[in-house]
Amino acid sequence: MQTTGTTISPWRVFRADPAEWYSADEMSRSEAYVRPLRRVARIRKASVLAATIALIGSHAGPELLSRWGIDNWFLQLAVVTAVLHLIEVAIQLPFSAWRELGYDRRHGFSTQTVKGFVVDAVKGIPIGFAMMLVLLTPLWAVVRATSLWWVWGWAVFALVLVGIGILFPIVIAPLFNKYTPLDDGELRTEILAMAQRVGADIHEVLVEDSSKRDTRPNAYVAGIGKVRRVVVFDNMLRYPKDAVLGVIAHEIGHWKLRHIWRLVPLALVVTFVSFVVLKLVLESSFALGFAGVDSLASPAASLLFQLGFFILLSPVVGLPMAWLGRAYERQADLFGLETIGRAAGLVSFFRDVSVEVRADLRPSWWQRVQRSHPPFAERMAMATAWESARTMPPQAAASTAKAS
Repeated sequence: MQTTGTTISPWRVFRADPAEWYSADEMSRSEAYVRPLRRVARIRKASVLAATIALIGSHAGPELLSRWGIDNWFLQLAVVTAVLHLIEVAIQLPFSAWRELGYDRRHGFSTQTVKGFVVDAVKGIPIGFAMMLVLLTPLWAVVRATSLWWVWGWAVFALVLVGIGILFPIVIAPLFNKYTPLDDGELRTEILAMAQRVGADIHEVLVEDSSKRDTRPNAYVAGIGKVRRVVVFDNMLRYPKDAVLGVIAHEIGHWKLRHIWRLVPLALVVTFVSFVVLKLVLESSFALGFAGVDSLASPAASLLFQLGFFILLSPVVGLPMAWLGRAYERQADLFGLETIGRAAGLVSFFRDVSVEVRADLRPSWWQRVQRSHPPFAERMAMATAWESARTMPPQAAASTAKAS
């Protein structure tokens, strides 16, 4: 993304010291909030891992299918998938309840009610099961059909996974939230004018009723083909117009720069690597014996796949995806800055919202590389450098970009 006299590369980390943007007290309060969340997240992941390994190692899947006399492979797949899904839900729901109904409520972030939490769970459990079955059914059909399942299965699995990702905000999200058109007025007019100015084919601005669960703001662009819309959380509307326009310009940048589609090739590569690893592991006599099955063709062996792909490999293969995601976030920030032509409103918003929501203001190296977004301090420093580069002489601007 070009700036006056220089180029700020989204592919490099923009160095920033959080202490230049936040007080020691703000960073301390942020750390006090996120530290218990990290601890609970580790316990939750370890609990799911232990329960999944115990389920597989106890041969509960094949024994259950044998006891119930289920012969149809699709029904077998549905049963073992449902058992694992329900176990994971039983483990994760208490952690979610602790955060939504307790921890975040005490900090003033969650507005979730007990009734709302239960309704979300009742909706989410069958939807989560259905999505998993949609992923696994064509995959296991391929596993049962050919020894090259890891090639053809990868292609089918990746296609379905990408399809779910694209359709989720259009098909699934409306089951949990209501979307209403933004009232006619100056903000709506400026959003649509901005979209038209950058060549974004967007004709609808919707407001999501996210405040019924949470106070934190956000916005995004969703849709495919001619069904494209800007979605603004109702919590976002309490911020100044410049901040709202800056955030929406960033989101339009993601669509205009085709970031979702540009992520697909890397997603295909890391998924293929995962399938190669899984072929070597899942076809071994040790893995099959551990699961209590004679062949990978048995639907009960799908538990091994879910353990390997979703629990063990995903955090590792997700690292290159997170790296590319951070680059695209910087690129979208720069696109947004060029679109609105000023940085002050967006920098002020980043500063205020990061303190308000107790974001992790000084994440460790390991925490940074796992995340799809750069730290707020880095984003503010980059926006400020962009603003400075618009007015300083070209030679000095180039030196500033090089130093970053």
